[in-house]
Amino acid sequence: MSVTPVQTRRLLGLQPLPNRFQTAPVLAAPEFQNAQLGPRFLPTAPVASKRSAAQLRAWSASEDLALSSRLRKRLNKKRGDDISTEDAQYLVNALRRAPAIGETTVRLLLSMLEHANLEDPSLWSDMFVAVAKKAPDLDTLLPPERIVTVIHELAEKLGKHKKLNDEAVEKLLAFGTLRGVPNIRTRRALEAVRRLHPMTQSAAKTMKTRLDAIPFAPPKPWTFFIYMASENNLEPYAVDDLVDMQQTFEKIAPFANVVVLADGGVVNDEDKTLGPQPANNWSQKTRLLLIEPSEMEGHVMSRAIPVPVDTPLGELMQQNKGDLNLGSPDTLRKSIDFVQKGIPSDHMFFSVWSHGLAWKGIAEDENAGRGSDMLRPHELIDALGDLEHPPAVMGFDACLMANSGVSALLEELGSEYMIGSQELLDAEGWGYHRVFEGLAKAEKKAGKLTPEALAHTIVDVAHGTTLSAMKLSESTKVWAGLDKLGEALNAIGGRSNPEVQQILESLPRYGSYGVDASEEDKAQGDEDVVDVIHMCKQLEAAFPRSDIAKAAKKLRETTADATHFKNMPSKSYPGIENYSHGLTTYLPRTGDVFKSHYLGKGAVWKHRAPSWIALLKQKPEKS
Repeated sequence: MSVTPVQTRRLLGLQPLPNRFQTAPVLAAPEFQNAQLGPRFLPTAPVASKRSAAQLRAWSASEDLALSSRLRKRLNKKRGDDISTEDAQYLVNALRRAPAIGETTVRLLLSMLEHANLEDPSLWSDMFVAVAKKAPDLDTLLPPERIVTVIHELAEKLGKHKKLNDEAVEKLLAFGTLRGVPNIRTRRALEAVRRLHPMTQSAAKTMKTRLDAIPFAPPKPWTFFIYMASENNLEPYAVDDLVDMQQTFEKIAPFANVVVLADGGVVNDEDKTLGPQPANNWSQKTRLLLIEPSEMEGHVMSRAIPVPVDTPLGELMQQNKGDLNLGSPDTLRKSIDFVQKGIPSDHMFFSVWSHGLAWKGIAEDENAGRGSDMLRPHELIDALGDLEHPPAVMGFDACLMANSGVSALLEELGSEYMIGSQELLDAEGWGYHRVFEGLAKAEKKAGKLTPEALAHTIVDVAHGTTLSAMKLSESTKVWAGLDKLGEALNAIGGRSNPEVQQILESLPRYGSYGVDASEEDKAQGDEDVVDVIHMCKQLEAAFPRSDIAKAAKKLRETTADATHFKNMPSKSYPGIENYSHGLTTYLPRTGDVFKSHYLGKGAVWKHRAPSWIALLKQKPEKS
């Protein structure tokens, strides 16, 4: 599969990667010629030689000439300014009945776009729908780049010395959508006409209503929305992952659209002489990208979706001069609303690509001008709590997010599955060539891709030592199990019992410093989550044939049933596989370092397990 990673880097304001990828060839714009029937919006090179033998047998140039002659003769009967509805309908029917439509007829229709008016302007759309169905050589007659050129030139001609009226808008929309849902370049051309050309009040309303109703991509069973909060030190890896997605997009293209909200990074130079600098030459602008095939056969590109300024997301982009804060719930909500409306599907896979801190937050956005920000638990609830269609699967290509607190949040939001790692991920993340190839195989094997199959497949194929998929409807049972375990431990004194405290304090912690954190790091209390199943095993062994053992066994089994887990030896943290099983929960070493904001705004779990929460806050008795 040939792709254009160099174009991806240019789109993002980055320098090309030397000696790594080949630059894709640039298409030269065809010249224009004047034709007898009006301006010729077609390539000058002969197209007959490009047709296949089967297409040439299906129809001949003489038949197409005969069709265009019949149409011209009928249209020349009446000398009024407008073509009657009867004559226009005759033209539509003739196009529909034609065995095939060729260059001469297409040129006639393009000339009509500039010079003719219809009593019923809606018939323009019927004409070009017929052209798209009956022109076997459409990609040569009207390649996508020519459609864009025609739209701009037609708008200039129709709007010369006057405002664009309703019929002009009908013509532009009919031509721009002749292939159905237009690609992003065509959509941008239509949005540019809407933004730059004066229109009558009625025409402006029609343009807005019709454009807003057109999706940005053909609807498919899945929309993958990657919320790439990389305005931090992960930015170079974000670019690599975008290229990775392009390289394997074709494999999932039949059943999924891929949208990426990509944000650039800012770093400070080490000697502090230059001040804040764009990481890896990123231009520091946020882009909403759609991955789609380009006009060059066999190539795939990430193209910026034209976000209208009169939409909530467009207004936000305008207010922030194109640089959004992806750590803001406002950005999260307005972007997911825009994507769900603009790229409809049966299911959404929403994945946050960034730094993660388990229950504390996700999507770190560092900007020297406004400081650092991150989506906190209550902000996730505020942003996604009342979505009409919650994402079926929530993914976190980030550290530490396979956590019981996170699962409680997502269950409240109505999602079905959560994907994440309980440990620190490598900066490279999941590896999207593996993910897309794995999902394509799963979809082909089953005939469709269910939320469960998507979640389990990503866990099985993605890069990462500790990765799990959790069925979120089981989160309530996990929390009930934690509460029962807390109740049993509190019955023998809780943390004031030296044996209980010794076990809880000695459990390996996961945190932003890793499981092998130094004593200095540990003193800061930053490693505060433990593996649920490993904790249960330790308590079962320490208190056999007790209520504690029964509660721990039940919680262990519930957690195992709720999670689909992949565990592999870790190069970074040797031995981690011995006590990692897919889900962590908050457990400070002692109540002295309990973080009060664990029970703050958005902590939906605080009422789920009161006995467990009480255990967390207990301070061991001083000897």
